[in-house]
Amino acid sequence: MNILLVGSGNIGFRHIQNLHRLKEIKNIYIYDIDFNQYDKFKLKIKSNKLIFLYQDLYKNLNFKLAIIATTVDHRFTILKEIINNNKNLEVIILEKILFKNKIQFTNILSLSRKNKILIYANYPRNIWNFYKELKIHTLNKKIKLVIRGKNWNMLSNISHFLSLFNFLNSSKKIELNYDKTSINVKKSPRVGYDEIEGKIVFTNNLFSELIAVSNSYQTENLISIESEDFKMKVIENKKIHLIYSKDEKRFKKFSSEKPLIFQSDLSYKILKEYIRKKNISLPTLYESAISDYAFFNLVKLIENKIKRKIKFT
Repeated sequence: MNILLVGSGNIGFRHIQNLHRLKEIKNIYIYDIDFNQYDKFKLKIKSNKLIFLYQDLYKNLNFKLAIIATTVDHRFTILKEIINNNKNLEVIILEKILFKNKIQFTNILSLSRKNKILIYANYPRNIWNFYKELKIHTLNKKIKLVIRGKNWNMLSNISHFLSLFNFLNSSKKIELNYDKTSINVKKSPRVGYDEIEGKIVFTNNLFSELIAVSNSYQTENLISIESEDFKMKVIENKKIHLIYSKDEKRFKKFSSEKPLIFQSDLSYKILKEYIRKKNISLPTLYESAISDYAFFNLVKLIENKIKRKIKFT
């Protein structure tokens, strides 16, 4: 099987880092508008499966799966070209943030259905064993999901937690709580992009809440999840702490799990699953619509506040 990677920055590199080890993969086509990005692949990945493209990436290629790891600025145009010019394409995996607006989102959703192409969003928490098991206790129940941290690039990363919120609750609709949301816009560490700090609150049809906080006063980055049955604190790169539950034995096994956080390991797991079982556990584009539409409402609020378009990635 051949695959295509478009966008060979840091995330693109991590996607490919281990995939060449899958024996079922024959060729990995790699394309980026900045050919200098290819140097790190050539230096760090010793494999004759990598084929670097320097001209039109849509012609004379045969691949079944594409990973789009570009910035959101060019993704819509690239996706249309890839879908319309590659008849053997079966699956696309998109990096966040998926699209710039709802119009782009719905257009690609329609195009994928017309061409019978499955599109998935790379929101990997949905495939972590911890969150999959936790969902048994949060599905259709009122919960509070709180993300607190210092300089965690909230605008760039909030879509991950909106997807998790949607996953844990199977929301029918997620709304931005305008009254409880208070944010300021600042420069992103990535040159030319915007970021935000402050507090964002989302609610859903179950009256659950997603609260995201980013400011200089936080001492550590953590997630807390609670319902009427339990309350737990999660530090994802270390371990999971159970603070309280009505049935401590039910959650005891969570306390020692180390989440799979490296994109290279996740990509290997995802592609292995698809090749051998024709299945991908990531959220589909359709499933991501609920969480991403809530993100677009946040963007609209920010732009109305600052009287200009914001640039995010």
